[in-house]
Amino acid sequence: MTFLHRFENSPSPSSTTNPFVDVSSSEYYYTSVLWAVGKEITNGTDKTHFSPDMTCTRGQIVTFLYRDMK
Repeated sequence: MTFLHRFENSPSPSSTTNPFVDVSSSEYYYTSVLWAVGKEITNGTDKTHFSPDMTCTRGQIVTFLYRDMK
């Protein structure tokens, strides 16, 4: 998400509400995650987990790119 967020010139997230217990506000990717969720690029791995240490599949990356282009 950080790469996409920076590619889009680091826009502000539409909401500052963090639904994920595994994304701390002190993490460098925090704003990127909130932006991506607000733009509906991703919803995380479930309602309360983003799973930032998980490896993304090629299909997930293509989905993120497609949703970013909408």
